[in-house]
Amino acid sequence: MQLQRYFQVKPYIGAWRRMDITPLQTARGFRDDGALRKRIPALQDYESLAAPIAAEITPHHGAYTTHVSNDVHAASVEIAVFLQLFCQLHKPTRMADLGSGFSSFILRRYAKGADPQPTVYSVDNHEGWLGKTREYLSRHNLSADNVMLWENFIAQAEPGSFDLVFHDMGFMDFREETLEPVLSLTRPGGHIILDDVHKPAYRRFTHKMLDDKGLEWLSLKRITVDNRARYSYLVFT
Repeated sequence: MQLQRYFQVKPYIGAWRRMDITPLQTARGFRDDGALRKRIPALQDYESLAAPIAAEITPHHGAYTTHVSNDVHAASVEIAVFLQLFCQLHKPTRMADLGSGFSSFILRRYAKGADPQPTVYSVDNHEGWLGKTREYLSRHNLSADNVMLWENFIAQAEPGSFDLVFHDMGFMDFREETLEPVLSLTRPGGHIILDDVHKPAYRRFTHKMLDDKGLEWLSLKRITVDNRARYSYLVFT
């Protein structure tokens, strides 16, 4: 795989075919948003909690998508805000960021200010991209420890040893290939965030896998959908 593939921006001709705007998923997003706020009462006033975080990280996101990546491949502001707020509320001690980049910045920036400091792994399937992540983290005085290739990470990762996993790694075929081991990484009571479930084929694959594993999930579409129709699921383990 060539590094430049990460930066290819395909023209959005016939964008309606690529973006998930189906009424069913929109309805599920509203239903699950209510369920999420009941299950995690601290999120009842999500908009008020998210606003100052968005104001703080949006300039960083703009610089990142201008000088390091682009807004097609980088994690969106919306999911970055959710990640930071979720960490502030749940205080995970071990986190795996699968798909290094702006999400690595968010999680490691949170970790730097947390007490006690959690352990963060930033993982990718491309060494060239990991080099960019290390450089970006160092430029912002953030730890670049545990930045590694997927094959090295999964060879040493103990199943059930993480509190939070964010899965946004590689192209969609690779995500399907890796979804089963990813779902085994978190402890009981942990959480996995699956990004880019707006893509119908990946979403269908994800639904089957989650059902086969007996895992519960909620759509975060209402609070994480961005201007490219991308959104995420929150999986409970």
